Amino acid sequence: MKNLLMLISMIAFVSCSEPETTNENATCFQVSFVTGICGEAVLKIENPTFFKYGETWNGYTHVFFTVFECSVDEPKVSNEKFFVEIKNESPSFNTSCVRCFATLDYKGTQKHLVKIVSECNDSSPE
Repeated sequence: MKNLLMLISMIAFVSCSEPETTNENATCFQVSFVTGICGEAVLKIENPTFFKYGETWNGYTHVFFTVFECSVDEPKVSNEKFFVEIKNESPSFNTSCVRCFATLDYKGTQKHLVKIVSECNDSSPE
């Protein structure tokens, strides 16, 4: 029983850690949550400089589709603006997630792998 409590405590600690700051060579910008289910989400780009990474979908402008990392608290991010960094490679953080089978009906072409970060450097490329 003590081992189980220790394991649960460790998992809670790891999942509550602060997001990382972005690296200097990454494309990073502020977004807001439009809709999502089971780790999939449509995010709205808030900074006009980065509108080229989005498109119009279901009446929303400057949006794109993504799949969240396993540790993202979807209800928490659905009520706030936050920063994301576009990743160019397949994310290794989703290899062992337990996900439900529901999916978003996103027919757009703008799909980006992202990592939530606490802030963006001013030197993010355009």
